[in-house]
Amino acid sequence: MKLNRVHRLVYSVLAVVLLLALAVPAFARPRQNIVEIAASNPDFSTLVAAVVKADLVDALDGPKRVTVFAPTNAAFDALAADLGFDNGMALVDALSAEQLTPILLYHVTNGNRAANTFLPPASIRMLSGDMAQVEWAGGGMRTIDGQTIVAMNIRASNGFIHVIDGVMLP
Repeated sequence: MKLNRVHRLVYSVLAVVLLLALAVPAFARPRQNIVEIAASNPDFSTLVAAVVKADLVDALDGPKRVTVFAPTNAAFDALAADLGFDNGMALVDALSAEQLTPILLYHVTNGNRAANTFLPPASIRMLSGDMAQVEWAGGGMRTIDGQTIVAMNIRASNGFIHVIDGVMLP
């Protein structure tokens, strides 16, 4: 009789441990880093090509915590059209790594920064060394240096991605 209670207790503890083991991944940190998330999304192919060309992959996929304001392909296409290029990829192809680097670093800030950490009024020091201005409306972060933030708080294993509809220029 005592053995049955011990067995039930052991089985109950094992069941709880198994349930916790299955539940923990749902609450665990994301497995993909910023570069992996961007590379897996076709809307960021121009950004990924620019990051690769500028040799900044290691800066965005390592253990260092960063927050990226990520322009979409459409954002690069719009800038390219303004500058007389066919599309964003043609623009990236035309620029050297030295020209791309300060532009890309102007889209990255140190730290694991969710949108609610940019309290108004907010000036953010970007990795380029320049300051970017965050504007707020309706109780939430809406623009950074005039570019609309279209999606916020995409969590990566090494930081956050906030999607913007334009390319910021330092």
